[in-house]
Amino acid sequence: MYVHPVAKEVEAGGLPTIQIQNAVQKQLRDAGISPQSEPQSTNGSATLAIIISTVKRPEGAYLFDVEVSLVQDVYLARHKDADVFPSQTWSQKAIGITGANRMDLILEALKVRVGDFINDYLSANAKPQS
Repeated sequence: MYVHPVAKEVEAGGLPTIQIQNAVQKQLRDAGISPQSEPQSTNGSATLAIIISTVKRPEGAYLFDVEVSLVQDVYLARHKDADVFPSQTWSQKAIGITGANRMDLILEALKVRVGDFINDYLSANAKPQS
């Protein structure tokens, strides 16, 4: 998992990068998904990437963009000796607006998108029924 460092004003508003990382890791663990700090070749070097961007408006409001993406190694099946390369294979975004004292709204939007990832991950990796 990779969490891009948030802007200084987001951290100053009470939402540090480490809090985002901890919240996502907890949400994944609670769903039975083990977050990994480094990509593993056994799972296609998959990396869940979290990127939060903000733009401060002149009146003090913040526009925010939350993106949760899965990047993993892929290859072209039609080429027998194809090299693998990293590619984004899943992505969800949320866009919103908040005040400097309500950075928690960004975290809530992130949790919804991580929930979307968890649902899709569990659907695609369902355990066979015995």
